[in-house]
Amino acid sequence: MSPMDSILSGNYIKKNGRTYFEKNKFYKLEELDSSRKSIEEIIYRKLASGIGVIIKNENGYTGFADIRRDGTSNGK
Repeated sequence: MSPMDSILSGNYIKKNGRTYFEKNKFYKLEELDSSRKSIEEIIYRKLASGIGVIIKNENGYTGFADIRRDGTSNGK
């Protein structure tokens, strides 16, 4: 998987016995969820992301950032 494919894939968070999946990104899980019997609560919602990738290569650096990013970044 390329860095950009990874960034564009669905985001999820586990917190206090709940799992939050990014809405409209985990289609197969959403289909299975209707028949799932579990104590853990699953919630589908819009999620922001803070992931960014910088790769050093022979020509310098290549960077990728999630368009859902909700913050800023800097470096030296």
